[in-house]
Amino acid sequence: METAQPCSNGFQFSVTTSKTNTNGRTEYCQGGSVTRLDLLNAAVVSLQVKPQAKVDSVGFQASAGPLKGRTMVITVDSSTTVVLSRDEEPECEVCSVGGASPDCSPSEKTLTNVEKLSLEFGCLKPQDVYSVKTKKIIECTQSSCTPAAGEVEPDPLKDFKRSLTWDITVPERTVLTLDFPGGLKEISAAETCVDSHQYSVSTTKSDGNTQTKRYCKSGTVASLDLLGATTVTVEVPKDGSRMMSVVPDPNTIITISRGPQSQTADFFTVEINREIDCTEAACSGNIVQAESSLFPDFNRTFTWDLKVVATKAFQLDFPEPGMRQIPNEETCPDEHTYSLVTYLRKGPATIGTFCKGEL
Repeated sequence: METAQPCSNGFQFSVTTSKTNTNGRTEYCQGGSVTRLDLLNAAVVSLQVKPQAKVDSVGFQASAGPLKGRTMVITVDSSTTVVLSRDEEPECEVCSVGGASPDCSPSEKTLTNVEKLSLEFGCLKPQDVYSVKTKKIIECTQSSCTPAAGEVEPDPLKDFKRSLTWDITVPERTVLTLDFPGGLKEISAAETCVDSHQYSVSTTKSDGNTQTKRYCKSGTVASLDLLGATTVTVEVPKDGSRMMSVVPDPNTIITISRGPQSQTADFFTVEINREIDCTEAACSGNIVQAESSLFPDFNRTFTWDLKVVATKAFQLDFPEPGMRQIPNEETCPDEHTYSLVTYLRKGPATIGTFCKGEL
């Protein structure tokens, strides 16, 4: 698990991707969702261990092989141009495969009128390196436009940051009407859209002057009546949709609730509730749970509901480094804040709020 905090069990891993530059170092603790690291060129892996801590004979397994980047198949029609471009750093390459030899470009590649073209990237996560600009042409007569809809269609490049532009040609003395399902809301140049989908509509008048207005989705503007050649552009972030396999433990309920933010891991919070039955002598499960692999990059609340006979007392033991109590309104430096709540006849009561640390 990647972290900026000291590891509580005394085992601190660090991975440095440059022998001469320690700024490229990343710290890890045991017990997270990271099971593999793909490293380029030379790398240094270190394990710092506290005194008296037992070190296992095998810390990790290493294997080497040629760099294998991402491969995808793309189709672009004759009325569409797709440009993949990247910054100067980090180094990466995109190649189109299918001819006698791959056609490679280090910084920019333009595609149009291709069907099922294979693209191979020379880096593991090209979506973090490349951005995509797609330009489509819509031709209008005095009575109709072809194609009639400018749609943001699913495509293999949905994981990339994209800019989609429609160039709409309109005959003279013809009014162009754009209908937006769901409506738009006009914003100023300094504002941004909550969902990061920002529209801009530019109209070029007969005198050559261009007027541009910006919009977000879900507003009261249902249609726009425009006179002159028009360009519609929508800035689309990396696809925020995600699929994940979740296998809850027995007697565990997972609740996903929606918040006000825009990124997926901030947009939702996860509550994981586990029921534990206690008898006269023991409880049915270990209350202190190791770092869970469920939704590792979401804000999570873990709750353990202990069912205890009313006439019995129970004891909670916290392993090293123990717990220290803090004021209820504070949070812990490692962002792991514990609360102990008891249920009385008059309702729940908070016994205290705690952080990891010495009692």
